[in-house]
Amino acid sequence: MKFKRLTYFVVIYYFLLQNSAYAYIEPGTLSMIISFIVAIVASITFYIKDIFYKIKRLILKIKKKNN
Repeated sequence: MKFKRLTYFVVIYYFLLQNSAYAYIEPGTLSMIISFIVAIVASITFYIKDIFYKIKRLILKIKKKNN
């Protein structure tokens, strides 16, 4: 258990205390990142929309049953 905790500490320490990378991000990589973000936003939007319609359908079903 101590070894596992020490390993986590070393990995976090290694990644948090790095200097600048001076790396080049090509336009293709940037385009891929933007596409990924757009896909996530679209997926979340449609998921929420689906939940909204299911709730709406349930409410309408309950209203029809009461009439």
